[in-house]
Formats: sequence, C-alpha cells, structure tokens
Amino acid sequence: MTIDNRIEHDSLGPVSVPVIGTMALKPPERREFPNLGHRD
Repeated sequence: MTIDNRIEHDSLGPVSVPVIGTMALKPPERREFPNLGHRD
C-alpha cells in the first residue's frame, strides 16, 4: 500500500509526497480557507 501510494505520488512529482505528509500533520487548507472566506 505504501509502495503503491509512493509510486503514484512520484508520478505527479517529488513535491507531492512531502506536501501530502505535511497536510496530514498540519493541513494548510484550514489557514487558506478562512483567508479566502474573509477576502470574499
């Protein structure tokens, strides 16, 4: 499972792997979501 996921992520780019890991630990989306809402 881990190998399969790694291969798929590698296909998209080496940056995708670390990005997903960071999102799981500290999702930056939460920070951007309120930012976009306030802007609207």
